[in-house]
Amino acid sequence: MEGETFCLYDQQEKAFFIKPKEVVSVYGYNEDGNIIIYNENLDYIVDYDKGNIKRTYNSRIPNYRKHKVYYGNNGKFIFNSNPRNPELNVKYQIHVDYLYDIQPKEKENIADESYLISDNLKDKILNKKGINISIIGDSIAAGAQTTSQYYYDDGIKDSFSGYLKRSIETYYKCSVNINLAAKGGTDRGFLLSNINNIIQQKPDVAVIEFGMNDHVVTGSLNSDNINSFIQDIEYSVIQFKENNIDVIIVGFFQQNTEWDCENVDATIKYNNALKEISKRNGIYFADIYSLYNKVASIKNIYEDVTADYMHHPSDWGGKIYLTSIVPVFNVDGSIRPVDLQDYIYIG
Repeated sequence: MEGETFCLYDQQEKAFFIKPKEVVSVYGYNEDGNIIIYNENLDYIVDYDKGNIKRTYNSRIPNYRKHKVYYGNNGKFIFNSNPRNPELNVKYQIHVDYLYDIQPKEKENIADESYLISDNLKDKILNKKGINISIIGDSIAAGAQTTSQYYYDDGIKDSFSGYLKRSIETYYKCSVNINLAAKGGTDRGFLLSNINNIIQQKPDVAVIEFGMNDHVVTGSLNSDNINSFIQDIEYSVIQFKENNIDVIIVGFFQQNTEWDCENVDATIKYNNALKEISKRNGIYFADIYSLYNKVASIKNIYEDVTADYMHHPSDWGGKIYLTSIVPVFNVDGSIRPVDLQDYIYIG
């Protein structure tokens, strides 16, 4: 496992996603984006029998107890960008590389969903012709507060698009060019505004990642609003397909329910809408919501798997996205979890 993220309190234990056999490295980043290596027994202690990690009393690892979130009388927080509320997780988060015992199913082929992409795209990948992928989305697609974006203004490297690029290039030896058409705070209106320009670029694949912002607007569950969302996304899908561009739709996870704008019912309905659009149009849907719920049974999503305590995946959280997306690129049916560096076997 590479880079599982944690925020640690005092000397409280937190569970690894998978019980480790050996911790290889624990590290974080300073304000300049330089790596800080933490030392076992001096900065942290691993209980291998329990599969837990904790800070030592005099640890250099930032204490998440100091993380600031201000709540209203209703027990919810109101987002504010300056000063930021809630405070970002980035400066508190540690990354852990570790070895664990491979489960038998990790050596089996992952789901083969490649029937949902064109033979032309499969041919390009298998014959190493190189492919172009357009990622169209909001701040999640833009890699907001991932390590590479936060410190180095690179929204690709440590986000799901970077992991997808690395997976395809490593496994198939096929070059991948990522065109990132993503911007924080946007909704499907951004997709509609940019669709003609994206089509003119003639990508092989368009990855559509919207919904996190669309579902929190006032009246999002109003039938007119949800129907408008469906119509706009589906229109875009049809436009891409009519121009011989493969399409993938990426869902979204349950963002922090302590935010006063979050609507749990809308999260479910908008994800279901994306799923139905995908089904009607014979395209692949990456079910992020379901995978994150499985991870949430072991890890605290908002502390450990988001970079902002709200809805931006940490570096490791982006690997959950990769895990959900990559089955459609299993074009020869042979990919196994153990074959991909960034795939997280969730079971």
